[in-house]
Amino acid sequence: MKHTSKVRAVFVIGISVCTYSGYEIAGEVTRTETLIQGPRLSTGKDEFFCNEVRQGRIADSETVTIENIGNVDLIVTSIEAGCACLPIEISTPLSIPSGESYETHFRVRTESRVGKYRVPIVLRSNSVNAPVQTISISGNVIPGMTTVPEEVLMDTKSLVDASHRFVVDVHIADEYKGGDLVLAKIPVGISLVSKEVRDDGDLIRFTFELAPGQRVIVIDDKVEFELTMKAISIKTRVPIRVSYFQGCEIAPFPINLGASRVGRLREVSTRVKFSENNANVQINSFGDEIVTSSLLPGREDEFELTVTAKGNARGSLGDAFVLLTWTDAEGATVKVKIPIMGCFY
Repeated sequence: MKHTSKVRAVFVIGISVCTYSGYEIAGEVTRTETLIQGPRLSTGKDEFFCNEVRQGRIADSETVTIENIGNVDLIVTSIEAGCACLPIEISTPLSIPSGESYETHFRVRTESRVGKYRVPIVLRSNSVNAPVQTISISGNVIPGMTTVPEEVLMDTKSLVDASHRFVVDVHIADEYKGGDLVLAKIPVGISLVSKEVRDDGDLIRFTFELAPGQRVIVIDDKVEFELTMKAISIKTRVPIRVSYFQGCEIAPFPINLGASRVGRLREVSTRVKFSENNANVQINSFGDEIVTSSLLPGREDEFELTVTAKGNARGSLGDAFVLLTWTDAEGATVKVKIPIMGCFY
């Protein structure tokens, strides 16, 4: 007579449950196993590419597939992009049943962007393997207009030149010829002298002038141009930098906060040395990320300028800066703008 015995065991390991059933019949054992994995998010790869476009056009990404390879419903609670140029059009929470997937495309706006880019997208879900998963959208933008020079560099010697003028040539891409090119932003202390269209509209020459007799110009600022044509609006910027200026010395310049985590305070200092009476210096800071700024006496005749910042979102600082203002011995108001650089992750 054959003997049949039944053995059943249950093993609990971490979050998975394995069930083993064995039946021994005439010396043979048969088994059945079931693995409960929970919800599991998979995108197949971490980087997705967009088609190359001219500045001002919309770049479309290749298909992004969000798949649930687990056996419990996957709930994507939020999808966040690391740049305002990539608006998220997916409603969350997003539910994806077991074994199914969700396909989408991301679109990148390129009005103020040229060259290669890489925008991170953070997916948050109840996935047991990766509750926070980051993918990236990459591509390249061909400039809609270029400038010569790309940057205006000045020092004290150039400021004593009789003309106090500099020229910026803006070259327009063929498909954007005929658009309306305007000066969108000009720093304080700099004025537009003339605007001249050349080469059948391929080139537009702007001539600028520093305010006569100005002792300190607005430093490390930018001239911004905007080209509008039908439904397209694009921008380009020309930085204006001064390596030394009368009234005070600042080192290092500009203030660089480096990279810091979102939500954490970051403090950095720079040295300021005035060439004349500085008893009436006022300090003001501008920018949502700037928490405090102070100017305190340091060694000898130097002062220490300290800035504390806190990022509330990922990305680079905007137009954050510290402005020093004082009255010189002749009663003239002197202003120095000190940019603040950095990013948060």
